[in-house]
Amino acid sequence: MTPKNAVTFGTNSQPRSFPGVVIIAVTNSEDRKYLCQIIEEQEMRAIPASGYREALQLIATFGAAAVLCDEGFQWQDLLGYTAYQVDSPRLILIANEPRQSLWAEALSLGAFDVVTKPFSEREVSFAIASSAPARPRGIRTEQGPTSSRAKTA
Repeated sequence: MTPKNAVTFGTNSQPRSFPGVVIIAVTNSEDRKYLCQIIEEQEMRAIPASGYREALQLIATFGAAAVLCDEGFQWQDLLGYTAYQVDSPRLILIANEPRQSLWAEALSLGAFDVVTKPFSEREVSFAIASSAPARPRGIRTEQGPTSSRAKTA
């Protein structure tokens, strides 16, 4: 049973997700701009949130693949908000400094990863790329089945 304040998006409570969307819930405007630039260079859509309520609205509206959130942004509440969603975004916490206790708390509460400042473009790109759900094996793509063996006639 999901709590009253849990949100599902889409019609008939069917989840709707935009895997190319990353919400940037970061308090520092310079960090927000830099993170948006990194995300957009990966050909994904970065949507900045300037406050907690705006981040909640964006999550409910876009069902993003990931949320980059810093320590000052009520990250525990964001995790609690998305915990009961069917297709919840993965939260990546941006830490101001390396602290074992914060890392342990974040991961135990359900955060996907913790990236510590000063972060590099490569580190953020890797965290975003690894947060994307894996595609099940055997899925057909435009190139055909995933099997590398060709059928002979």
